[in-house]
Amino acid sequence: MKVGRNAQFSKKTVAKVAAVMLMAAVTGCRPGDAQNAMTATEALALCQQAIQAAAPDGQHVEVPATELRETVRVFRYRWRIGDGLAMPNSAGTPTDIPADCRVNKETRAVVHLEVGGEVVSAE
Repeated sequence: MKVGRNAQFSKKTVAKVAAVMLMAAVTGCRPGDAQNAMTATEALALCQQAIQAAAPDGQHVEVPATELRETVRVFRYRWRIGDGLAMPNSAGTPTDIPADCRVNKETRAVVHLEVGGEVVSAE
């Protein structure tokens, strides 16, 4: 797992994100099992959980639904400034931030998470 250079996110935060990613992988589907095919709603929920896990105080972060970009292999959700994703800054004031999350359809794992311009996790 790679962590961004700015070190905004602590090792504890990275560990929480890794735990969310591991749980998603453990509950994943078998390749080719159409009955267990991942849905866009499930992928969004994984991204929302991963973003909350990456936040210093995730229980106070609401991650709204956003536009989906889908490829054959991944679901990709991107929050831009103004999309309503806000995290408390160092002063505790909610600040609008961008985020990018990609979920592998086959493994049901978050394979890329970028919050506030910093890569929190990537495969």
